[in-house]
Amino acid sequence: MILRHKFEILKLFLAVLFMVAASDVSAAPSDRLWRYLTDGSIQSSPAIGADGVIYAGSCDNFLYAVNPDGTLRWRYETDDRIYSSPSISAEDGTIYFGAWDNYLYALNNDGTLRWRYPAEDKIYSSPALGSDGVVYMTSYDKHLYAIDADGIFKWRYLTDGWIASSPVIGADGTIYVGTSTGRLYAINPDGTLLWNYMTGSYIISTPAVGADGVIYVGNLNALNAVNSNGTRRWTYPTDGWIFSSPAIGTDGIIYVGSCDGYLYAINPGGNLRWRFKTDSAIWASPALSADGTVYVGSWDGSVYAVYSAGILKWKYETENEVWSSPAIGTEGTIYVGSHDRSLHAIEGDSPRTEGDYADAMALYADSPWPRFGQNNWNLHRNLKEGETPEPDPEPVPPSLELESGVEAIPDETVSVGLILKNNEEKTVVENIDVEITYDKEKLNPLEATLTNGALDGGDYEISYQNDDETIAVTINMGTDYLFKGNGVLAYLDFVALGDVGDTTDLTFAKAVFNTEYDLLGEPDDPADDLANNGSVTFVNTQVPVPPSLELPSDVQQAFSGGTLSIPLTLVNTGTIPTPVEGVDVEIGFDNEVLNAAGAMLTGGIFENENYGIVSQSKEGSLEVTIYAKDELLTGSGLIAYLEFDVVGNIDDTTDLTFIEARANKIDVSATSTSARVVKNVFEISGNIVYYSDPTLTPVRNVQMTIEGDGTYSVATDETGSYLFSDIPPGNYVSTPSKNDDLGGLTATDVSRIERYASGLFLGFDDYQMIAADVTRNGEVDATDASRLSRYIEGEIDSLNSEGIEWVFIPVDSDNVPLNTYASDREYSPLNSNRENENFIAIRLGDVTGEWTPTEEPIRKRTLQEKRSGPWSVVPWSVVRGQRSVVSGP
Repeated sequence: MILRHKFEILKLFLAVLFMVAASDVSAAPSDRLWRYLTDGSIQSSPAIGADGVIYAGSCDNFLYAVNPDGTLRWRYETDDRIYSSPSISAEDGTIYFGAWDNYLYALNNDGTLRWRYPAEDKIYSSPALGSDGVVYMTSYDKHLYAIDADGIFKWRYLTDGWIASSPVIGADGTIYVGTSTGRLYAINPDGTLLWNYMTGSYIISTPAVGADGVIYVGNLNALNAVNSNGTRRWTYPTDGWIFSSPAIGTDGIIYVGSCDGYLYAINPGGNLRWRFKTDSAIWASPALSADGTVYVGSWDGSVYAVYSAGILKWKYETENEVWSSPAIGTEGTIYVGSHDRSLHAIEGDSPRTEGDYADAMALYADSPWPRFGQNNWNLHRNLKEGETPEPDPEPVPPSLELESGVEAIPDETVSVGLILKNNEEKTVVENIDVEITYDKEKLNPLEATLTNGALDGGDYEISYQNDDETIAVTINMGTDYLFKGNGVLAYLDFVALGDVGDTTDLTFAKAVFNTEYDLLGEPDDPADDLANNGSVTFVNTQVPVPPSLELPSDVQQAFSGGTLSIPLTLVNTGTIPTPVEGVDVEIGFDNEVLNAAGAMLTGGIFENENYGIVSQSKEGSLEVTIYAKDELLTGSGLIAYLEFDVVGNIDDTTDLTFIEARANKIDVSATSTSARVVKNVFEISGNIVYYSDPTLTPVRNVQMTIEGDGTYSVATDETGSYLFSDIPPGNYVSTPSKNDDLGGLTATDVSRIERYASGLFLGFDDYQMIAADVTRNGEVDATDASRLSRYIEGEIDSLNSEGIEWVFIPVDSDNVPLNTYASDREYSPLNSNRENENFIAIRLGDVTGEWTPTEEPIRKRTLQEKRSGPWSVVPWSVVRGQRSVVSGP
């Protein structure tokens, strides 16, 4: 105890010393203002409260609250390490964070525990805070959790892998999170799956959501841009794992760090703007200053300040690796943690204003948590300087309602919904106690059920009692699942006894919500009545629900000078689907962008189903009629493609709107779309690396040839990269070839191939087997060793009858080599940009993998040149079957 007390005094003395030193002179950018020492490394990224207090977790199990002057305000102890970065509520200052002890913590801003919620495994990531107060967290237990602001469980979603990625929230409330399998999930706010997208490898990086809905996230070796509908936009490969989470600058540039040691600046289109080299891996996420400076930490122990043009401004050195992402205070101070166990405060380059915040966040989705740290300064909160939260208003109770106008067929079962409405305060449903009167001559009660309602699957129980002409229904909550929305809570089932044309009422005799709210109010004051009665009408048959029509919700790409096909979808999913006799639509558009060409049923649900279609093109509109020839269908789905010629210029846009939308001669609801003209050419790009060291050895000067509906050729550059641009749509085959850089062959290669052929060496992998088969006959034998030896000596001019020196193996999306000699890729058709069309290069004969590019590429020599050239090899002859061979290293 005495020793620990002395250590605390020493830490306080050091903090004061640093403050005094900082106050003696005017600090310049990169100067240390103070340093607060903890008992463990700080990997947690700091967060800054509205009052300027800095919060950060440490591997000593404490969350620290440090004053802006570097003194300790308080600290809170958990039961294990804290890697999670705190998230701070902009409404009440609550601090949320996860810990290695499996708990999500909520602390008051005075450091006292508000609540904690248990996961089933460790929590590495940081929470995301929804605008409705919901806290989203992830865990190594593979779940995404939704917990309300009071610490009450709402739902959880099971993914396919452990999760270190922090969740983020899109403009529509969709929650995005990545998993260890490389899958990016999009989860609806109610906890159901919207879509998932496979990036191909581990996702530790936290996504960022752009204003256009594009999601940016890193994985094992690339930054991925994914459209809001779960389709791929582009991928930019790096030479190392991307743990860093992207940040978007006010110019739209995406900044991200990689374990290859580079800070990358990627243009919105997916190509490189610049990259800045540090001396080690970058795990941290960049923070962007108001003046455009990019701050990022590196495992080399430094925090770098980089100009927006990619040039070093300054760097600050800590005493160990920096995994923590910097946070920038209002006055421009940079706060960052280090493995040296300290929280550092560094003089920055510029202060920021609320206007700067608005400019920075305009590039992100309009949501409360569009990226790791919430904003470009990694403050983990919304910026609301100078604002004081309004006092909480008096709670307003919701209302209860019985469905009205429910149609019932005599002698059949009818269900009437008990509906919770107007729950604007998001009050948790603890219990419901209602009594409902009915006419026993018209209805015979059966039961009350939660099935198919909002509480179905949750921890709620329902009880039911029938007493003459009154039924009593009680709903009580459990402990694990508490509902706080609107919707049908339960269904009351009856047998319909009335006659066709009869109507009967269902009336609340009692309606109590959460024990304290009597929703019926006083009899003499109907305005207080928050319980609305229902009714049932008896009919011959239930009336079908009218269908609706939809065009795609996302913007359609229209290729300049090409054609555009837009699907028309019939939504016909009512309880009793409508038989479709006919559909009549007229679609309006800008005729300076599109010309109507017609419509067809091909590929839709009406194809080959006794339906016909006619269309008429007008100036600025397309009329389409679909009609039944025989039996009527009641299906739902794509019913036609609307065809247009694209006549506009690049970047022209047009809305496609319904002038008329009718089904069975009845007006129906319809959803419109829009189109944007884009360039009618595509890009094909990729990288070629050597098989033995694919992370460090690019292969230059590989001739890439595309043949098919045109012929195009490029060569790889010094980084092994190639790019075909402006390739028109069509069918093509791309083929790599190379006839220089012919070094890398030694007597050791000959020896190993001969020993393999003799059964004395079995250590070849798939790539080495391909390299060993220099004759390209599908077998590795002594002939290959003999031919390689004679080639090295200069006795023959080629390794094989085809004159091939190099083999190229296509690499699929999972970076798995295709064990085949087919060194080409087919595009049938090429109808989109193709990225990461990568190849593995193999120099035939080089089974040791020692080939490296030469300063001047060695071209294929003539026999005479070989015999007199500068080859540093030992002449070696091989006789088939001979076992006494010379072995190299």
